[in-house]
Amino acid sequence: MGLDPGTTVGLAVLDLRGSPLYISSRKNADDFWVFQTIRSYGVPIIVATDKSTAPSRVKKIASQFGARLWVPKEDIPVSVKEETARRISCFGMRLEDDHQRDAVAAAFLAYQFFAPKFRQIEKRVGNDREKEEFVKRAVVFGQSADRAMREYEHGLENRAPKVQHTVPRRGDLSPLLKRIAELKDELRRKDELIDLLKERVAELDRELNELRSSRERSAGEDLEILRMQRDDARRRASRLAKRVKMLERIIDGIASGKYAAVNVGSAGGRIVYRTEKSVVIVPVEKKKVEEDAVERILRLVEEYRARRK
Repeated sequence: MGLDPGTTVGLAVLDLRGSPLYISSRKNADDFWVFQTIRSYGVPIIVATDKSTAPSRVKKIASQFGARLWVPKEDIPVSVKEETARRISCFGMRLEDDHQRDAVAAAFLAYQFFAPKFRQIEKRVGNDREKEEFVKRAVVFGQSADRAMREYEHGLENRAPKVQHTVPRRGDLSPLLKRIAELKDELRRKDELIDLLKERVAELDRELNELRSSRERSAGEDLEILRMQRDDARRRASRLAKRVKMLERIIDGIASGKYAAVNVGSAGGRIVYRTEKSVVIVPVEKKKVEEDAVERILRLVEEYRARRK
């Protein structure tokens, strides 16, 4: 299999004779998806990457499958990847993105690395696919083909039951032995899947704890902002209350004749309150008070008193 890890994961699966079985890519795919997808086709003996330095995720997947990790001597050039993509069309498959292309290129180059030995094994074993798989797996992990074949034959002899009066021959037990092997393989797959699920649960727990911490920090910051806004509003309200009291005193002073409102240019005395065009001054000198200003102030006083009632 070829694996291109990253935000979008590219995955390619070849059989032991170099034919593509599966090519796909998925965004934000986790190791569980990779594991489950591959297991539907069997157990890979080679996990390949297009990088001369294998990414940690590729190493992890290879270790989980007990497969040999294959890396090129240098990063696979784009020209070689494009040539591999063209060869895929011969199998009636079309690559949809660069992630699929990179995964296929890694798988094909890994296969080509072992192809000469694989072809020799195919000639020697004929149509015995079980023997072919056994010997190829052994050769991939560094064993000689001759020794692997001897071990395979020796294993067949040890699995054959002794002929007794009531014991059926080995040929009759072959389906049973095969079923036992299948059940053992299935049990091993379940154990691997359980380990993978445990890792996924641990990752989700860590993400949940991080999310909770982040939300607590965010809530604390929001609360502090609200407190600051509340304190600022209180200060503004206090200033406005003081201003209202001051204006009430001035209005009462104007109504009682203690203060007078005149134009800015006509001010003579101590200024109590100032606007753009007029001021309130004390003491009152009626001869200096302009009639229009007095009328304006008196009108304001009456309006204010009416609102207070």
